[in-house]
Amino acid sequence: MGDLRWSRKRLSEVTGISRPSLSNKLNGDVEFTYAELVAVIDALGVAWEELLANPFRGGPAPFTSPPRLKDLPSRRDRRL
Repeated sequence: MGDLRWSRKRLSEVTGISRPSLSNKLNGDVEFTYAELVAVIDALGVAWEELLANPFRGGPAPFTSPPRLKDLPSRRDRRL
């Protein structure tokens, strides 16, 4: 995932979200629950402020596409 170079399997293991469910969520087919979103954000070290302010580098995303976690910058100062 992003700068951390994690696989979906690794993110699944760290967050406790099953691999099939995580894949559906990352593909935008199913929405994340609040608890799942918190787990992913915490695991990847993404700040809430960054997510809410502008989740995409280079400008805002069009309203037709959901944000994708792979497009969010990670924070190297936050470890697991």
